[in-house]
Amino acid sequence: MCSRLKPVLYTADSIIIWEGDPVDEMLFIMRGNILTDVEAFCLMPDDLKSVASQFRRLHSKQLQQQWRTCFIQAAWRRYCRRKMERAVKVHDREFEACPSCALPNPAASETI
Repeated sequence: MCSRLKPVLYTADSIIIWEGDPVDEMLFIMRGNILTDVEAFCLMPDDLKSVASQFRRLHSKQLQQQWRTCFIQAAWRRYCRRKMERAVKVHDREFEACPSCALPNPAASETI
């Protein structure tokens, strides 16, 4: 959509639209108001049709299913990663608590 927006500038003396006239562009006013200078972006009818068709496509059932699949896969990967991290932490704690698993102290062996 952003690539189709065109910047426009209306001064206080410009006529943006007459009341009751058909609209031939959609304006997104960024600064100012209708009675003063206006900085805006406009979207022409063909561009609006293109944006609307893309929006419709983005909300199609097939695409929604694809997004659901992606979210489920991402959630499964997060679950597996967290499960593995918890298992490693438990293993590390058990290793640290095991007296027979302790590494020999090199300083103690030198004094003997």
